[in-house]
Amino acid sequence: MKLEITVPEDYWGNVIGDLMTRRAQIKETGNRGKLKTAIANVPLAEMFSYANALRSLTQGRASSLWSLLLYAGSKQHRRENHRLPSGICCKSQLISERKDHR
Repeated sequence: MKLEITVPEDYWGNVIGDLMTRRAQIKETGNRGKLKTAIANVPLAEMFSYANALRSLTQGRASSLWSLLLYAGSKQHRRENHRLPSGICCKSQLISERKDHR
């Protein structure tokens, strides 16, 4: 997810620390008056309950905007859904072909 946050300076360290625990990659930071801003990429799996955490960390004074950045399956998903050899239509056919060659 692409995450854009606007945070009062007093809470900046706590908010950035929380983002780091969520495996965020901070792409850009800036200032807007007495507010600090950041743009980060964060895995969706790490964003559950983030709105509540942000509200708690900043006493309700921060704002966030989320948008889908890209879809990337989990490592487990990629292992299970790797490309099959040509001519093989499904995993069950691959398994039966392997058994036939033994």
